[in-house]
Amino acid sequence: MLPIYYFIEKKKEFFFLALICMLLTLSRTAWASLILALMAIAWVESLRPSRILALGAIGLLFVAALPFVLELMGRDTSFLVDSRLGGRATQIEYFDTFKLEPQEPVGSIYEVVYASIYRNYGLFGLATFLVYLAGPIIVVLLGPGRRRTFNRACIAGLGVYIGTAASDGAILLIPTMALYFFIAVLALEVEDPDDDQVAAPPARVAPEKLPTRYSGQWRRPNKLRS
Repeated sequence: MLPIYYFIEKKKEFFFLALICMLLTLSRTAWASLILALMAIAWVESLRPSRILALGAIGLLFVAALPFVLELMGRDTSFLVDSRLGGRATQIEYFDTFKLEPQEPVGSIYEVVYASIYRNYGLFGLATFLVYLAGPIIVVLLGPGRRRTFNRACIAGLGVYIGTAASDGAILLIPTMALYFFIAVLALEVEDPDDDQVAAPPARVAPEKLPTRYSGQWRRPNKLRS
């Protein structure tokens, strides 16, 4: 949602506040998605140097304050370099076994969405799932919608989720895919000015002037005289 929020929010102070809130989550997945979102925003519309410097200043300030924040939470920097990736390393090991198609009963989908899809459906299933997610993006990029900034912001948001799903896609939570395809529908909305089926708006007719006074007498407009 961050690329879309950047597009619709006119007061960028609120946008920078949202960035700070994401940084303070102390979630490595949130940080990864934030980096992807900033790259997507830079793709959607060129950022001015002043805004790039502002984003960099926020990042440096957070890095400087991070040790103090971790100390307040009772943690140390080892939290950031956890070799087990918060338990996700076991899921990544699913890729150690090559499988082209399902070879065992379908199980649950965990945080690392692509690893779970590969484990349940094999390489063919994973490729199909990626096409399923990227379908709206491909349609927009190949159509006239790619010229609209709002459409590009929507597919940028979809791309951020596709990238974040490699760490934690939360696909089993009910709102996740509903929100994903809601944004996809917004991205597919196109207003084509060259469409002949769209009727031109009717021409505006100037309202008739009010009666005017002349030489002490009220004069009616010609249309009202009988």
